[in-house]
Amino acid sequence: MKHLSRAPYCLISRSPAWIVVFAVAFCLADASARAQDEWGHLAGRIVVDGVVPQPAELTLDGEDRQFCLRLGEEFRDRSLLVGSDGGLQNAYLMMYFARGDDRRPTVHPSYAEAFEKSVVIANDKCRFEPHAVFLRTGQTLSLQNKDAIGHNCHVVMVRNEENLNLASGASIDISFEESERVPGIIKCDIHKWMEGIVLLRDEPYAAVTDDKGQFKIENLPVGTWSFQFWHKRVGYMQALKRDGEKFLGRRGEFEVEIEPGKTLDLGELTIAAEELTNR
Repeated sequence: MKHLSRAPYCLISRSPAWIVVFAVAFCLADASARAQDEWGHLAGRIVVDGVVPQPAELTLDGEDRQFCLRLGEEFRDRSLLVGSDGGLQNAYLMMYFARGDDRRPTVHPSYAEAFEKSVVIANDKCRFEPHAVFLRTGQTLSLQNKDAIGHNCHVVMVRNEENLNLASGASIDISFEESERVPGIIKCDIHKWMEGIVLLRDEPYAAVTDDKGQFKIENLPVGTWSFQFWHKRVGYMQALKRDGEKFLGRRGEFEVEIEPGKTLDLGELTIAAEELTNR
């Protein structure tokens, strides 16, 4: 109740009704404003320094090969996607808790609505779309098949696994209850070239870089928190640099101070192309 320090204004029982209503509204607005000051944001961008070769062409085999090829799509390795301006796509930023650290962040109310929405992974044109996703424990993962052939959705994580067949046009909803420390994969056992990435965490404070390499996590609780960077090509991104210097631990971790009402912008973080391609 510490945010209701002005509550006496709201408890004047002998005041005219309009004053009481105004005072109550004032108190609630004041409490809401103060609550907003307990949250901050984290943002930045990851850029690849150097030339990255064009993704390798994938070999399609099996009885559905001709169907997939007739779609007119290019099938290339999606484990390393870099934009024309060097932005690294599909890198993960996630909260880091050392072994034995039982702290867990308070979750901002704005995440309640997002939790009720399903995270969708579709079999679309013989690929998993989107390629990389993040969802929370207990949240619905909707697996959908938009293709005219059957697919298999095999989710493989350290603590969670599901292996489901989807006929053409089918959709199956699943959820997982155990948090994962690192991302896992979703693959099709029928069509070996099809693969995506899945991160499952209890807390909502994680992000996947977009096609420009940008990331942002909103409404973090104020205080000191640790985060880590991860990419499928390298795992923990120890080689990532800020202002030309390495700043991450061996598990890709670093510490930040989230300040009330502010966005901590990490700026442009860089990683050498050879760190990603020599794997």
